[in-house]
Amino acid sequence: MTSLHERLADLAEDARPGAPTQDVWERGRRWHRRRQTGSLAIVAAMFLACVGLGWQAWDRSATHDAVLPAGSRAALPDRVWTPSPTLPGTDSVGPLGRVAIVVMAERAGWFGSELRPLAISAESGNYAFLDLPRWGTDAALSPDGGHVAYWRAGTPSGSPPAEGEAITGFAVYDTATGEVRGQEVPTVHGLTPDRLVWADGVTLVAEFGQLMGGRGDSDMDQSSSRSAPLWVWNLDESGAVVDQRLTDAGVNGIEGGGHGLLWWSADQGGFHVVDVDRPQDGVRTIDLESGSGAYVAAVDASGLRAANVPGNKNPSSVAWASATTSQVRVRGTSRTFRVLAWLDETRLLIVRGADDALSHEGYRPGLAIVDVQTGGPVEVTRGDQLTLLGDNHVAWELATEPTFDAVEPPTPVDRRVWLALGLSVVVLGGTSLAQWRRRVVA
Repeated sequence: MTSLHERLADLAEDARPGAPTQDVWERGRRWHRRRQTGSLAIVAAMFLACVGLGWQAWDRSATHDAVLPAGSRAALPDRVWTPSPTLPGTDSVGPLGRVAIVVMAERAGWFGSELRPLAISAESGNYAFLDLPRWGTDAALSPDGGHVAYWRAGTPSGSPPAEGEAITGFAVYDTATGEVRGQEVPTVHGLTPDRLVWADGVTLVAEFGQLMGGRGDSDMDQSSSRSAPLWVWNLDESGAVVDQRLTDAGVNGIEGGGHGLLWWSADQGGFHVVDVDRPQDGVRTIDLESGSGAYVAAVDASGLRAANVPGNKNPSSVAWASATTSQVRVRGTSRTFRVLAWLDETRLLIVRGADDALSHEGYRPGLAIVDVQTGGPVEVTRGDQLTLLGDNHVAWELATEPTFDAVEPPTPVDRRVWLALGLSVVVLGGTSLAQWRRRVVA
């Protein structure tokens, strides 16, 4: 059996000759300093990369300086651009002041994208998504650009719909202050929103139905609704009220608003008109052919003239009629998609394709003003692709003012991209740090 002494002796014989070098301590200190210096360099590089990414994210997300000087008049822009889905919202940039245009646009989120209302400021020219509390659907801009109405989601008293959120009321967003005033509607299963119409700058009319069933009820009940009376909200009052006078007047299927008037397409052809403040005066009928789309006509302040794009073809030419005048086509208005409003007794604000748009560019719809007597539309706001088509709203009272020179909005990089880049920096830096420390120690 080998003794401990013998084993130690064998080890001593196998050891390399020579004594340990005298600078072993200094060599160890140099290795330690190298490891520390390299580690600090890698950490500093990671920090600088993260700072650079953060600055770039802030710079790309920042809105332009105000196009219009503070205190200047509100107006429509002379051009609109297709908004980036990564633009910020009003929760970040604050209220935009009076709004010129609201469009439904794609907004990017962490797990995909969805349509959300985006506003173009009439005071600064900036673009921003509207962060509307409990937003459910739709967004209707008042004619003066001071308020945005929308249907809002909530919890009904009974079972909610099997799919999607329940709509339980509507609300009004003040574009200057950001204040939101809501109006709840008693509902068991939720509302079926139809339209929110601004009869004038301070009078909102809500048309909706009541769902007949919710989760657990028959498919027929869940997909059916019963009619409900119109609710009218004068913003000078505390809340909306059911207006039985309008119900008695037979107003339903609202198609537009403005000048304190509501109108809707008649089953027999033509349009019915009623004054919100004086529905007892009765219903007027204007003999004008119906058109396609949700917004099929505009009625002037007198309630005696209506204009639209009649027929099933869209775009097409504008036509108008009055209580005493048969339908008349307006010269030079081909390529018109919608009639937005009467600006006075003879002038209309319309959505129309640009005259210089080539076929491969599409129609590039913009805003134009046309006189129904002389024709010859004059472009007001130049469009970009299809931005001004579809579900959008214009503060048409601002069309009587000169436009301002618009500036293209920024195109922020998707925050998911910034997150991926930031994580990549951390992972790459961490891997480099670990490899460096192992290599130096070795």
